[in-house]
Amino acid sequence: MADRKRIGILRADNHGLIYGAAWDIYDRYEFHLAHGQLYILEYTTPYMPVLPLRDTQVTGVWDYPLPEDQKDRVRLTANQFAKAFHCKVYDDYHDMADPALFDGVFIANCSFFAEDHLELAMPFIKAGVPVFLDKPIADNAKNCKEILDAAREYNTPVMGTSILMYTDANKEMLKENLGDPRLIVSTFASSITRRNASVHTLSACLGPLMTLKGDYEIVSMQYIGGGKGLMPAEEKPERDGGAWEVYRVRFKDDTVGILNCNTHNCYEFRMDVYGTNGISTKFVTEPTMRGAIADIAGQFAKMIDTRVPPLHYDRIFEFVAALDACDLSRAEGGREVSIKEIADSVGYELYRPMPAGKEEK
Repeated sequence: MADRKRIGILRADNHGLIYGAAWDIYDRYEFHLAHGQLYILEYTTPYMPVLPLRDTQVTGVWDYPLPEDQKDRVRLTANQFAKAFHCKVYDDYHDMADPALFDGVFIANCSFFAEDHLELAMPFIKAGVPVFLDKPIADNAKNCKEILDAAREYNTPVMGTSILMYTDANKEMLKENLGDPRLIVSTFASSITRRNASVHTLSACLGPLMTLKGDYEIVSMQYIGGGKGLMPAEEKPERDGGAWEVYRVRFKDDTVGILNCNTHNCYEFRMDVYGTNGISTKFVTEPTMRGAIADIAGQFAKMIDTRVPPLHYDRIFEFVAALDACDLSRAEGGREVSIKEIADSVGYELYRPMPAGKEEK
């Protein structure tokens, strides 16, 4: 097909694979060997897999060199990714930062801290190649500011979001006549300090509010309490023996959110929404996220065309600033910390108008 958008992938991890499948056809066997999550893409009865967009293609991939002790690894590698998508492997991601080669790039870096996002994104932003950064967009508010400031300076659109904001569970709430949402409780097995996972908890709180009301704005975060659970740490060392943390989210419209970071819960994600007309509880598991993946893949393709990000940069900044505010509030015994305080501390200017896209010039 002519004029298909050429998308490059940085990091051949699970999200690189699964978003790649929403942008291009793939060899199912090679995709499986790469550790692609077919159980998400194909979770329907009767069988009906996620189909890629018609106007996009995956044309290149890069990832860090494998450690010596993993040289023979196949799963989650650039070479195996390339076999699945029949695309080129790049030895240096800087060579991909060229609008003559790529129309957009997805940085699929599902690390826990996103400590390399600023470094990976900057060559593409400077080259004018639209960038979709996996969540969290940066490891701290300072680096997030640097990314967004560069996006403005070079007039390169940048987007960052989370699957949890667009799940079918959120859309189902529209049918339930809940009224005006007043309290949203998001529960997930994650500590706030694990940035990749804690964004899930925050996003699962934002998703229902965005779906039911549209615009939102986080005003402040506050640590309420926490502690150790009853589970012996040696049984689940990766979950801190069952630690829990609770934070309050205050929104501009006086809606309240609760982040229940309960690391010994027994489900993927739980959302409890209390509206003026009723209450709804939704459980979100990985196989039910396929619709959200397709939605976000389409948002990126549209952004490449229009050069208008789907989310205001302030909302993207909040993804990171809110977690910094949680850390600061916890460190200072539960003081309420505003997004403005975090923004001021790193020099990020809130409420600036968004850069003009193609449609506005």
